[in-house]
Amino acid sequence: MKGEAKLKGLLKIKGIGYIALALIAGIALLLFSGNGEDSNRNLQSVPSSEDYATELERDAERLIRAIDGVKSCTVAITLESGYHYHYAYDQRVNLSYAEDGTVTGKQTETSYKTVTADGDSALVLVKEVTPTVKGAAVVCKGISDGKAAEIKVMLSALFGIDEGRIHIEN
Repeated sequence: MKGEAKLKGLLKIKGIGYIALALIAGIALLLFSGNGEDSNRNLQSVPSSEDYATELERDAERLIRAIDGVKSCTVAITLESGYHYHYAYDQRVNLSYAEDGTVTGKQTETSYKTVTADGDSALVLVKEVTPTVKGAAVVCKGISDGKAAEIKVMLSALFGIDEGRIHIEN
């Protein structure tokens, strides 16, 4: 019985040890990944909304040209806003109470989490939200109205926007 209890105790410690080892390995990978590049992505330049729109325009042009009967086209994309970044943070809320128990004041303290590597520190990025497409204009000379409608449906599905936000000039 004593041997069985010791064995169960060792198994519990080993299980916790494995979890701790996995956590340490994960943190080390996050800190030292990058193949010699700067391991803090936040220290690098962030992509511009203009570059993102240009990339979307090229992709849309390539897709439109793949439609049978479309020889050439030009696409312009407008965006609602730029990139949005969400960073890890801790928040502490201190409430003040009156004698009767009602809340009389609220003070919020926020501190953002940072990671430091090679002497540089950066905020911990939790989520990156890409810009949202607002509208599209397409010029495809010599296409039929049916092809124009087909392009509108495709761009609406591709960008998640209403067909009224897409103009096709043919």
